[in-house]
Amino acid sequence: MPRALTLLCLLLLALPAPAGSAPLGLTPEMPLSVDMASGSVAFLATVNPALADEAVQHLAVFKDGAYADKALLQAEITPRRLHEALTLLGFRPGDNMTMANWDSERVQGQTLNVAILPDGADRPVPLGEFLRDKGGRGLDMRFGGNFKAAVAPDASGCLICLFSCPMGIVSNHLTFFKETGWWGAVAYRAQWPGPVPKRVAVIVSRR
Repeated sequence: MPRALTLLCLLLLALPAPAGSAPLGLTPEMPLSVDMASGSVAFLATVNPALADEAVQHLAVFKDGAYADKALLQAEITPRRLHEALTLLGFRPGDNMTMANWDSERVQGQTLNVAILPDGADRPVPLGEFLRDKGGRGLDMRFGGNFKAAVAPDASGCLICLFSCPMGIVSNHLTFFKETGWWGAVAYRAQWPGPVPKRVAVIVSRR
Protein backbone atom coordinates (compact mmCIF):
# COMPACT_ATOMS: atom_id res chain seq x y z
CA MET A 1 0.00 0.00 0.00
CA PRO A 2 1.51 3.39 -1.00
CA ARG A 3 3.00 5.39 1.86
CA ALA A 4 1.01 8.41 0.69
CA LEU A 5 -2.28 6.65 1.45
CA THR A 6 -1.09 5.77 4.94
CA LEU A 7 -0.13 9.38 5.61
CA LEU A 8 -3.46 10.62 4.22
CA CYS A 9 -5.44 8.29 6.49
CA LEU A 10 -3.49 9.43 9.53
CA LEU A 11 -4.03 13.07 8.58
CA LEU A 12 -7.79 12.56 8.23
CA LEU A 13 -7.94 10.93 11.64
CA ALA A 14 -6.24 13.94 13.19
CA LEU A 15 -8.77 16.44 11.85
CA PRO A 16 -11.60 17.56 14.17
CA ALA A 17 -15.12 16.41 13.37
CA PRO A 18 -17.14 19.14 11.62
CA ALA A 19 -20.11 20.59 13.46
CA GLY A 20 -23.34 18.77 12.67
CA SER A 21 -21.54 15.76 11.28
CA ALA A 22 -23.06 12.28 11.05
CA PRO A 23 -22.05 9.30 13.23
CA LEU A 24 -18.35 9.21 14.19
CA GLY A 25 -17.83 12.64 12.66
CA LEU A 26 -18.20 11.34 9.11
CA THR A 27 -19.58 13.63 6.41
CA PRO A 28 -20.21 13.34 2.66
CA GLU A 29 -17.00 15.32 2.21
CA MET A 30 -15.07 13.04 4.60
CA PRO A 31 -17.01 9.76 4.49
CA LEU A 32 -14.24 7.35 5.49
CA SER A 33 -12.03 6.96 8.54
CA VAL A 34 -9.29 4.44 9.26
CA ASP A 35 -8.35 3.85 12.89
CA MET A 36 -4.91 2.28 12.86
CA ALA A 37 -4.88 1.83 16.64
CA SER A 38 -8.07 -0.23 16.83
CA GLY A 39 -7.71 -1.80 13.40
CA SER A 40 -11.06 -0.59 12.10
CA VAL A 41 -12.60 1.21 9.15
CA ALA A 42 -15.78 3.29 9.29
CA PHE A 43 -17.73 4.78 6.41
CA LEU A 44 -20.87 6.86 6.00
CA ALA A 45 -24.03 5.57 4.33
CA THR A 46 -27.61 6.71 3.78
CA VAL A 47 -30.46 4.33 4.57
CA ASN A 48 -32.54 3.29 1.55
CA PRO A 49 -36.10 3.78 2.89
CA ALA A 50 -37.56 1.44 0.27
CA LEU A 51 -35.68 -1.48 1.85
CA ALA A 52 -35.62 -0.43 5.50
CA ASP A 53 -37.95 -3.28 6.50
CA GLU A 54 -37.43 -5.67 3.59
CA ALA A 55 -35.34 -8.81 3.13
CA VAL A 56 -32.01 -7.73 1.62
CA GLN A 57 -29.06 -9.35 -0.13
CA HIS A 58 -26.85 -6.28 -0.21
CA LEU A 59 -26.03 -4.48 3.02
CA ALA A 60 -23.99 -1.61 1.57
CA VAL A 61 -23.36 -0.46 -2.00
CA PHE A 62 -21.69 2.70 -3.33
CA LYS A 63 -24.44 5.27 -3.91
CA ASP A 64 -23.57 5.57 -7.63
CA GLY A 65 -23.05 1.83 -8.16
CA ALA A 66 -25.29 -0.22 -10.44
CA TYR A 67 -26.81 -2.06 -7.46
CA ALA A 68 -27.38 0.95 -5.20
CA ASP A 69 -31.16 0.61 -5.41
CA LYS A 70 -30.88 -3.00 -4.21
CA ALA A 71 -28.93 -2.13 -1.04
CA LEU A 72 -30.17 -1.32 2.44
CA LEU A 73 -27.36 1.23 2.79
CA GLN A 74 -26.14 3.53 0.04
CA ALA A 75 -22.57 4.46 0.87
CA GLU A 76 -20.53 7.56 0.16
CA ILE A 77 -17.41 5.52 -0.68
CA THR A 78 -16.41 3.34 -3.63
CA PRO A 79 -15.38 -0.32 -3.40
CA ARG A 80 -11.83 0.74 -4.26
CA ARG A 81 -11.62 2.91 -1.14
CA LEU A 82 -12.90 0.17 1.17
CA HIS A 83 -10.50 -2.36 -0.32
CA GLU A 84 -7.57 0.03 0.10
CA ALA A 85 -8.53 0.79 3.70
CA LEU A 86 -8.81 -2.88 4.70
CA THR A 87 -5.52 -3.66 2.96
CA LEU A 88 -3.88 -0.74 4.75
CA LEU A 89 -4.81 -2.38 8.05
CA GLY A 90 -3.09 -5.58 6.95
CA PHE A 91 -6.25 -7.62 6.39
CA ARG A 92 -5.93 -10.60 4.04
CA PRO A 93 -8.37 -10.89 1.10
CA GLY A 94 -9.68 -14.29 0.02
CA ASP A 95 -9.81 -13.55 -3.72
CA ASN A 96 -11.39 -16.94 -4.38
CA MET A 97 -14.77 -15.91 -5.82
CA THR A 98 -15.68 -15.77 -9.53
CA MET A 99 -18.87 -15.53 -11.55
CA ALA A 100 -18.31 -19.18 -12.45
CA ASN A 101 -18.19 -20.52 -8.88
CA TRP A 102 -20.42 -18.25 -6.82
CA ASP A 103 -23.22 -20.84 -6.65
CA SER A 104 -20.93 -23.41 -5.04
CA GLU A 105 -17.87 -21.68 -3.54
CA ARG A 106 -17.91 -19.87 -0.20
CA VAL A 107 -16.05 -16.60 0.19
CA GLN A 108 -12.75 -16.84 2.06
CA GLY A 109 -10.43 -14.20 3.53
CA GLN A 110 -9.89 -12.32 6.77
CA THR A 111 -12.74 -12.85 9.23
CA LEU A 112 -14.37 -9.54 10.11
CA ASN A 113 -16.71 -7.88 12.55
CA VAL A 114 -19.24 -5.49 11.04
CA ALA A 115 -21.34 -3.10 13.12
CA ILE A 116 -23.89 -0.39 12.39
CA LEU A 117 -24.02 2.93 14.25
CA PRO A 118 -27.28 4.75 13.43
CA ASP A 119 -27.31 8.53 13.56
CA GLY A 120 -28.14 9.50 17.15
CA ALA A 121 -27.44 6.05 18.64
CA ASP A 122 -25.16 5.71 21.66
CA ARG A 123 -23.47 2.48 20.60
CA PRO A 124 -22.74 0.45 17.45
CA VAL A 125 -24.99 -2.56 16.88
CA PRO A 126 -23.15 -5.76 15.83
CA LEU A 127 -24.34 -6.97 12.45
CA GLY A 128 -25.56 -10.24 13.97
CA GLU A 129 -27.96 -8.25 16.15
CA PHE A 130 -28.87 -5.71 13.50
CA LEU A 131 -29.82 -8.27 10.85
CA ARG A 132 -32.12 -11.14 11.78
CA ASP A 133 -32.96 -14.23 9.79
CA LYS A 134 -35.84 -16.36 11.05
CA GLY A 135 -34.06 -19.46 9.84
CA GLY A 136 -31.08 -18.71 12.05
CA ARG A 137 -28.40 -19.07 9.37
CA GLY A 138 -26.28 -16.32 10.88
CA LEU A 139 -23.40 -14.29 9.46
CA ASP A 140 -19.69 -14.94 8.96
CA MET A 141 -18.30 -11.86 7.23
CA ARG A 142 -15.06 -12.12 5.27
CA PHE A 143 -12.73 -9.79 3.38
CA GLY A 144 -13.43 -11.37 0.00
CA GLY A 145 -11.28 -8.90 -1.92
CA ASN A 146 -12.56 -9.10 -5.52
CA PHE A 147 -10.68 -5.92 -6.37
CA LYS A 148 -10.57 -6.36 -10.16
CA ALA A 149 -14.29 -7.10 -10.36
CA ALA A 150 -15.12 -4.31 -7.93
CA VAL A 151 -13.38 -1.58 -9.95
CA ALA A 152 -14.51 -2.72 -13.41
CA PRO A 153 -16.25 -0.06 -15.55
CA ASP A 154 -19.61 -1.82 -15.14
CA ALA A 155 -19.08 -2.59 -11.46
CA SER A 156 -22.03 -3.17 -9.16
CA GLY A 157 -20.63 -0.91 -6.44
CA CYS A 158 -20.94 -3.72 -3.87
CA LEU A 159 -19.17 -3.03 -0.59
CA ILE A 160 -20.79 -5.52 1.82
CA CYS A 161 -22.97 -8.38 0.56
CA LEU A 162 -24.93 -10.90 2.61
CA PHE A 163 -24.03 -13.88 0.43
CA SER A 164 -20.70 -15.18 -0.94
CA CYS A 165 -20.26 -12.56 -3.63
CA PRO A 166 -17.76 -12.40 -6.53
CA MET A 167 -17.97 -8.59 -6.63
CA GLY A 168 -18.40 -7.43 -3.02
CA ILE A 169 -15.35 -6.36 -1.03
CA VAL A 170 -16.83 -7.97 2.10
CA SER A 171 -19.37 -10.79 2.04
CA ASN A 172 -20.97 -13.61 3.99
CA HIS A 173 -19.28 -17.03 4.07
CA LEU A 174 -22.45 -18.80 5.22
CA THR A 175 -24.85 -18.21 2.33
CA PHE A 176 -25.13 -18.32 -1.45
CA PHE A 177 -27.00 -15.79 -3.61
CA LYS A 178 -29.70 -18.31 -4.51
CA GLU A 179 -30.51 -18.79 -0.81
CA THR A 180 -31.06 -15.13 0.04
CA GLY A 181 -33.60 -12.41 -0.71
CA TRP A 182 -37.37 -12.49 -0.54
CA TRP A 183 -37.51 -15.70 -2.62
CA GLY A 184 -34.82 -17.59 -0.69
CA ALA A 185 -34.74 -19.63 2.49
CA VAL A 186 -32.50 -17.03 4.16
CA ALA A 187 -34.06 -13.59 4.58
CA TYR A 188 -31.98 -10.97 6.40
CA ARG A 189 -34.03 -8.03 7.68
CA ALA A 190 -32.88 -5.00 9.66
CA GLN A 191 -33.92 -4.73 13.30
CA TRP A 192 -33.63 -1.00 13.94
CA PRO A 193 -32.93 -0.06 17.59
CA GLY A 194 -35.20 2.97 17.21
CA PRO A 195 -36.81 5.00 14.42
CA VAL A 196 -35.21 4.35 11.04
CA PRO A 197 -32.41 6.93 10.74
CA LYS A 198 -31.39 8.83 7.66
CA ARG A 199 -27.71 7.95 7.98
CA VAL A 200 -25.48 5.37 9.63
CA ALA A 201 -21.81 4.66 10.08
CA VAL A 202 -20.71 1.18 9.04
CA ILE A 203 -17.76 -0.11 11.06
CA VAL A 204 -15.56 -2.97 9.85
CA SER A 205 -12.86 -4.49 12.06
CA ARG A 206 -10.83 -7.65 12.53
CA ARG A 207 -12.63 -10.48 14.35
